Amino acid sequence: MVKLWESSAIAKIAIKRGVLNTCNDRMAEDLKKITGGTLLCRNKDYIVFYRGNDFLPPVVVEALKEREKLTDVQANEDDQARQRASAAIESKLKASKSPLVAGTLTETLAAISRWGNEISSKDVEQMRRDESLNKHAALLKYLEKKLALAKGKVKRAEKALAKVQENLRPTDLPVDLETISDEERSLLRKIGLSMKPFLLIGKNSWKS
Repeated sequence: MVKLWESSAIAKIAIKRGVLNTCNDRMAEDLKKITGGTLLCRNKDYIVFYRGNDFLPPVVVEALKEREKLTDVQANEDDQARQRASAAIESKLKASKSPLVAGTLTETLAAISRWGNEISSKDVEQMRRDESLNKHAALLKYLEKKLALAKGKVKRAEKALAKVQENLRPTDLPVDLETISDEERSLLRKIGLSMKPFLLIGKNSWKS
């Protein structure tokens, strides 16, 4: 029946006449439990089932699963790229924090000691404060970059999650997916009874 529902919303089942121990109401209830379909009508000759509004063909289910896998792979690749970029920035910052000579307080004091151009203790303290401020500014810039990377990661993850949820969410479905109106039931019953039987059930398939 599931195979039939992939190409038709209605499955009509013929019951072979003259077969002993065949109970159509038992067959109808069992088929309803197994397939989850909606029973439209049954009599001594036929059983007609509607697949329901929430039926998804296996092809669609597999496509949704594949899309979700691709989204996860893309998210992992983006995460790895951001981690590599963050590691590169951190290594450059650590390299910039290594002891320097040119243009630093150490070089200035060494030049003064060599050439004899003395400066006051107040100037030395000012240079130390400037150097400390420069280090704090570099650290603040580094932390701002890490924060920007983290925000970008969260934003991309939210977008990927929204896409997955949008693909998995059925559109324009009623609250009760198995409820159909009397008019729809009557129309589907007429269509089902006018169809040729797709599946023949006999003694070997069903027993009471």
